[in-house]
Amino acid sequence: MLKGFLIACLIMLPVGAVYARTDFLIVTQTAPAPAGVQFVSSSPRDNEAFDTLPQTITVTFSQGIAPDGNTITLYDPYNNALNDGKATTNVNAMVIRMPSLKQGSAGIYRAEWKTKCLCGEDKDLSGTIHFVIH
Repeated sequence: MLKGFLIACLIMLPVGAVYARTDFLIVTQTAPAPAGVQFVSSSPRDNEAFDTLPQTITVTFSQGIAPDGNTITLYDPYNNALNDGKATTNVNAMVIRMPSLKQGSAGIYRAEWKTKCLCGEDKDLSGTIHFVIH
């Protein structure tokens, strides 16, 4: 009876958890995530601060991304889109040139990026980068 109860309890344990008692220890383990495209870095980095607007925004990934349909849309501190979002793709990175802005355009800017991987998963990858202009 106790054996059946323990087996029923083990089936209900969440994956990735560790359970301990003084007389036994139960460890469950998660399976590793499947390999796929992952965000590696951006320039500017998230929350980076500048005195003037950077000339470009670059988002880099661990593997190749789709050659078409990549976007990086830049928003000003008032949530106005400053570009059409179309990004140039270079194997595992996408880039936009920054639009010209008026002097005194200080504040927090947001760049929203979106792409698809070439890994056969047919899923969108997206994220947001914030940076500050003093």
